[in-house]
Amino acid sequence: MIVWGALKIQSAIMKILPIYSILFIPAFVTLNTTSATADGSQGRFYSTATETGYIAWVNNMPDLDQKREGLLLDGTNYCGPAAASNILTFIANSGYPEIEPGLVDNAWEPTPEAAPGVLRKRLKNRMTYSEQTDFIDEVRREVTNFDPSRGSKVYALRNALESFLPDSFEVSYLGDGKCGDVSTDRLEPDHIFWNLALGRPSIIHFSRYNIDDNGLYQRVGGHYVTPVFISGNYASGRILLGYRDSSAGDSDINSQSEYTTEYRYLKRELVPQIWVDSDTGEEHFCRKYYWTMHRTAELNDPSPQAMEWMLYVTPGEPFPGARELDIPTP
Repeated sequence: MIVWGALKIQSAIMKILPIYSILFIPAFVTLNTTSATADGSQGRFYSTATETGYIAWVNNMPDLDQKREGLLLDGTNYCGPAAASNILTFIANSGYPEIEPGLVDNAWEPTPEAAPGVLRKRLKNRMTYSEQTDFIDEVRREVTNFDPSRGSKVYALRNALESFLPDSFEVSYLGDGKCGDVSTDRLEPDHIFWNLALGRPSIIHFSRYNIDDNGLYQRVGGHYVTPVFISGNYASGRILLGYRDSSAGDSDINSQSEYTTEYRYLKRELVPQIWVDSDTGEEHFCRKYYWTMHRTAELNDPSPQAMEWMLYVTPGEPFPGARELDIPTP
């Protein structure tokens, strides 16, 4: 059984890995592979951990655009269905062709020797653009009470994923987006590491905030992304997250943009905010710790993002090579 928090990350000193760690593997990393395919082909999940740090990533994850002609409001709020389509396409082409959308002809480009840099331009998806659009909308139709002007609720997105997967798969939920008492289920960086290390395709939801003149965080929306990379260094306390973002680079609603990975620095901080209950409309003031996401190493974005929830998919039979890592104590 996995015990969340086993990484023993000292959150009080969390800072960030510099961006060059993507191109030059940190000294503490000795690359080991954890296969996440079920058909004997080359593994696509990789991870390692030592007494000084950890790193995990996945190759060949799709990066389907959400903004497309033919979707409701051109897909403006389709980040949930697009993220779910990413991992369903990945699973179908990683040994489960019976799962929609099925095998994509020539989906996987040859993967070179494992290294974080190959994240950027793997998987040239040969599925036609219209087929991609139709599948994303098919996923959307399984999202209960989907609102084209507001998007998907996390439980509804989980149910949509379950509708496409056989009973041998499990879709799990972790996190707490509501204010109030500190939740033991709060999303932490080591949750992301473990799911990548164990070959579990996953989705992260974060909230977007603006900070007013009084230092209050005003929530201005939310977004779903597909995590593909995380690294941390115990000595410096630095953490770097990489993810596929369906809203990045897709200004053209008639063609698929190039697959890319967005990177953010993580910081654990107290977020004072006015929280609005989406069911009742009531406003509540609260202060709660979240892991926030920042574009620069200074960790001072004027519009930070706070990680709230994660959905992750576990097959009934572990992907070959997926294993529980022996995480050294720093």
